[in-house]
Amino acid sequence: MEKRNIVISAIVIFLIAIAFVISNIYNQNILYESVTKDVSWLKVDSSKIVTETGEPILLKGISSHGLEWYSDLLTENAFKYLRKEFDINTFRIAIYPNENLEEIKLKLYPVVDKLIELDLYVILDWHTLEEHDPNVFIEDSKNFFAEVSKKYSEVPNVLYEICNEPNSNPVTWNEYIKPYAEKIIPIIRENSLKSIVIVGTPDYCKKVNKAADNPLDYENIVYSAHFYAGSHGKVVKDNIEYALEKGIPVLVTEWGTTDATGDGKIYEDASKHWIEFLEEKNIGYINWSFCNKNEGSAILNEKYTNAKEQVIHKYLTESGKLVKEIYNKGE
Repeated sequence: MEKRNIVISAIVIFLIAIAFVISNIYNQNILYESVTKDVSWLKVDSSKIVTETGEPILLKGISSHGLEWYSDLLTENAFKYLRKEFDINTFRIAIYPNENLEEIKLKLYPVVDKLIELDLYVILDWHTLEEHDPNVFIEDSKNFFAEVSKKYSEVPNVLYEICNEPNSNPVTWNEYIKPYAEKIIPIIRENSLKSIVIVGTPDYCKKVNKAADNPLDYENIVYSAHFYAGSHGKVVKDNIEYALEKGIPVLVTEWGTTDATGDGKIYEDASKHWIEFLEEKNIGYINWSFCNKNEGSAILNEKYTNAKEQVIHKYLTESGKLVKEIYNKGE
């Protein structure tokens, strides 16, 4: 009997040891330890985004696809992975206004809170797109930004992108976008005087030069430019340079490795040239998008379902691998 007990004890100890080894392997492959970073209030200094002490900062990040469709992918482990392996300091959450906002907010707040806890900057993106004109959902926009700016009024991590991609005729800067911004910005400022507000520009954010000719009369405003490497080149770059010469700050809140459809082939060289251009100008950039949708610009392939045993890097698409390489300077 004593011998039997010794054998059983040995087996138990052996199984515990195996479980410990497996746990360590799991943690190394799946879980990414928190690394404390200094998260400062950001502000605009001439045409640059800087920290509260005036140090230039390059916002480098990834955007989600629509929160209402892909919220299950936005986990603590995913954010830790992106911070460590993609070297991001910013995550953008795409919120499509034509969906059920109450249901979306139930998904939104836990994600924002986790990003704040992980010391990442968070861009709340009111994803104007198919409606063309941001004024279509202006009442929803007012209510949304009143609520979120109050909730996060004392949080330096949170930035407010009040319209993603105004587009199509006749949605001009002077007649549509600027008046919309002049209604939304004061609502945010009632709660948060210091937070950066990002404003979309005409023609899917390709014409930031239009905003440069008639900028908003508020502090800490940044203007967004977007590009997709297979579709946009010199013209959009020239518009960005024009805006900088006029003294307004630019942030690329969305860029893709594909053409403007978000799908198709990957344009490696053009993507790299674009990022080199932006870094020379100290302009931040946010890649589209962290999702497993069957499209070229998705970072994850369709086999990734956020199952706990899945190691994220095994499910990177061609685009995901390229963005990871670019963000890590090929290391």
